Formats: sequence, C-alpha cells, structure tokens
Amino acid sequence: MSVYNIVDFGAVSDGETVNTVSIQRAVDAANEAGGGVVKVPAGTFVTGSVFLKDHVQIDFEHGASILGSTDIADYPQVEMPEYKFQKALGPLCALFYAEKAENIALTGSGTIDGRGNSFETQGTDLEMRPRNIQFISCKRVKVSGLTLRNSGMWMQHYNDCEDVLVENVNVYNHANANNDMIDIDSCRRFVLNNMIGDTDDDGITIKSTGPAPCKDVAITNCVIHVHCNAIKLGTETTAHFENITISNITISRSRNDDVHFGLANGISGLSLEMVDGGLVDGITVDNINMDGVEVPIFIRIGKRGRAYFTDVPEVGVGGIKRISLSNILVRNAGQTGCSITGQPGYNIEDLYMSNIRLFAKGGISEMPKTDVDDAPLEYPEGTMFGILPAVGMYIKHAENVFMNGVTVAVDADDVRPAFYVEDVDTLRINELNLRKVEPAWMETKGSNSNIQILCV
Repeated sequence: MSVYNIVDFGAVSDGETVNTVSIQRAVDAANEAGGGVVKVPAGTFVTGSVFLKDHVQIDFEHGASILGSTDIADYPQVEMPEYKFQKALGPLCALFYAEKAENIALTGSGTIDGRGNSFETQGTDLEMRPRNIQFISCKRVKVSGLTLRNSGMWMQHYNDCEDVLVENVNVYNHANANNDMIDIDSCRRFVLNNMIGDTDDDGITIKSTGPAPCKDVAITNCVIHVHCNAIKLGTETTAHFENITISNITISRSRNDDVHFGLANGISGLSLEMVDGGLVDGITVDNINMDGVEVPIFIRIGKRGRAYFTDVPEVGVGGIKRISLSNILVRNAGQTGCSITGQPGYNIEDLYMSNIRLFAKGGISEMPKTDVDDAPLEYPEGTMFGILPAVGMYIKHAENVFMNGVTVAVDADDVRPAFYVEDVDTLRINELNLRKVEPAWMETKGSNSNIQILCV
C-alpha cells in the first residue's frame, strides 16, 4: 500500500503547531487513492480531530507522539450520527473519529495523549469533552500496539461496530471525570487481547447504549488497575448481550492515588448488570485474579427502563441468565460482600460458579440489616446496598444457582454468615470451605425452595 507521511503534507513536529489540516490531508489522500498508510514519524505532533476514512491505516513509528489540542474549537462537533444512541443526546467530539468507515486502523508503537485535563468538567457534559478514539458503525477495525493516555472523557468508544480487533495497547486514563479505559458498545465480533491499563473510572466496559446488540465478544489476557469497576457489563443495557467470553484477567488497585470516581482500591472486580430492558444471555468468565476490590462479584437486575433516545418508548424489565463464572481468586476483598440480586418476579436464572476462592477482610462486629431494599430504580453499583448481611454472597430473587468448590475466608472475625439467601428457587453448593466464618454457613429469609449444601 502507498505510504503518506504527514510531514510531506506540512505537519510540524514541534509540540506546539496544530497539525490538524496536514494530518487530515494525508488521510484524505490515502482514501482518495483507494487506501493507504498514513505515517506518523518519530516526533511530537499536536492535532485536533482527525476523521478516519475507508481503507486508511494510521501507523505510528516508534517515538511518534500525538498530543491532542487543548483548544476545544479544534474538535468539530458531530451533531448527530446516523446510529442513534443514548450518549448522542448532544454533539460528539473525539481526537480520532470515524463513522460508517470500513477497513480502518490505528497501529504502531507510538503514543496518543489527549491531554484531557485541559477540558473543564461541567455537570453532565459528557459529549463536550473529547474521547481519544470514537468509532461509530464502522466495519473491520484494528487498533494495535499503541499507548493511549489522558482522554477528556472515555478513552476508546467503539459503538455499533463489527469485526473489531484491539490488541497490545497500554492505557493510562487519569485526566478527567468519566475516564473509562475502553467501552465496547453494541458491537458484534469484537476481540480484545493483551491490554494493560490504569484508569480512574471503569476498566473494560461492555454496553448497549442503542438498539443494536453486543454479541460474539472475546476478551482475554488483560491487566487492569482501576478505581471503579474493572469488568462491567452495563450500565446502559438497552439491547441484548450474547455469547461473550472474558478470560485471563488480573485486577488490582490503581497506581494513581487521586480519585475522581470510585474508591482507591476499586469498587468491583466483576459487575454484570441489566437495568434498561435488554437480556444478558450466555456469558462465560474464567480465570480472574483480583486483589483489593471492595465488591468482587456484583450481578444485578434493575428496573430503570431508560429509553436510549428521545421519542423512544421506555422499555420493560430485562433479564440475566446462563452465566458461567469459574476459577476466580479474590484476595483482600472489602467488607461489603458480593451480591446476586434480581427483582420480584424477575429472577437471575441459571448461574453456574466453579472454583471461587474469596478471601475478605471481614471484621464486621454487628449484623447489618437483613431487610435489603430491592432499589429497582437506583443506579447499579456494587456498593449500592451498603454492608450486606453475608460475608460471602447475598443472593435474592434468583433460581437455579449452582456452585462447586467455593471458599469463603476472612482475616478478622465477622458476625455474618457466608451466604444470606432470600426468594431463591434451587441453590446447590458442593464443596464449601469456610475459614474464620463462625456463624452458620447460611441464613435464609422469606420464601426459598430446594436449597442444598452437599459437602462442607
């Protein structure tokens, strides 16, 4: 493929000149020729928004650095993409933006630094702060080898995209509020491999902010340092989530002690949420190592029912079913406890958990309230219920929950049982190992049926 060096189009590597026009000219030339590689050579180049086009690869040489302009005027506002989604209620802007483009790529070994702390956070103006990467309704996308730093908002947002590969990226996002690491939103056939990241907000976030489903997703071999939720399916959940595999993930606290959102040690390790009417069906999570998060596992059905766009009717209650969690090791978990909670009449169904080792701080000396509110309309967060009446797992409104090989251990004596169960139909636990958990292994409340512990 032909190579288009941005210097040949007038770009200047002085760390001050805004090179938006020169870089865009190189992209346009490659596109008009039927495709090509736009080369960013070693050096420091400042730019505003660059719009990727069909069959264009931007390749960053070793030592190449893109700095986002600190002037919001250099980021043209995209008023309304064709694909309607909840986060497009206002204008959009991004450092690298593409809509309905095919066969596009950002590759190499350089750095994209959005300098996101240059943009003031004003209330809920999520769209007036630029993301580093925003691709909407694109096909055959590749992002590989880059270092991504300091976005004004979410670092990477892939929305309604198909056949996407993100691999070998290093993310550091502590520049502003809403500094997610990556948002996989209503995408099909998406592979995320070998990402190392440290972020103030959520880490790997799977969403559906619009009507398209998120399905056929594979995420593996990632290291996540986080202040909020390391792996989160939710919070926007308009459409279905199907056939998603998450494996080989290491989770621990952020190396940055300054917290915009969340907690210093992180809120949750794994959150699976359905609050806006869609369906979570067929999720596999395997081989996860967590250290220090407050809430290791949070699974939640809510009834917020938020419409994804104006003039779209509010949706009904969604569901969560056919979930497999295996080989999860948790050290230094907080005192809150894990929770698995549906809603009255809307149970979490068919949850399979195997080889779960939970080592928590413990130390609660008075039993918390057992009358835990269903809170159907509240924002879903692992800490939303406060300290739960179980040191291990609080389970409410669920059916067909099967656990095989579960350890619950605490560092300090704790008055809570390992499990607290309410309105559960069929719960079976085989090979339960308790350490320093002195009360009965389980307490129950309300209507429950077919609960068995087979081996302690």
